[in-house]
Amino acid sequence: MLKDMLTILGRQLRPAFSIFIVLSVLTGLIYPSVITLAAKVLFPHQATGSLIEENGKVVGSMLIGQQISTPGHFWVGLRPPRPSRTMPRPAAAPTWPRGRGPAQGREAASGGPACG
Repeated sequence: MLKDMLTILGRQLRPAFSIFIVLSVLTGLIYPSVITLAAKVLFPHQATGSLIEENGKVVGSMLIGQQISTPGHFWVGLRPPRPSRTMPRPAAAPTWPRGRGPAQGREAASGGPACG
C-alpha cells in the first residue's frame, strides 16, 4: 500500500517538478538574457545606464540628479504634490476651518460626534 502511494505521488510530482524547472530557467534566465541583449543592441547608450565620461573616467549618469525646473513633475492628477525632500518644507501645518478637515469624514462615517 505504501509503495503504491509513493508510486502515485511520484507520478504526480515528477511532471510538476519538471515544469517548475523548465519555467524557472525560461523566465529566470533565458527571457531576461534575451531582453537585455535586445536592449544592448537597440539602445546601447541607454542600456548601459547613460553614463557620463570625462577624460575616460565615468563621473555619473545622465539619469540621476536631473535638474527639474517645473513643479508639474510632482503633481498626481489634480492633487497637489506630497511633501517630501524635493520641495521646501511649509512654514506651518495647514489650518482647517472649524468642523472641516481629514478627521471630519471619519467621524461622520462612523456615526461619532462631529469634530469641533
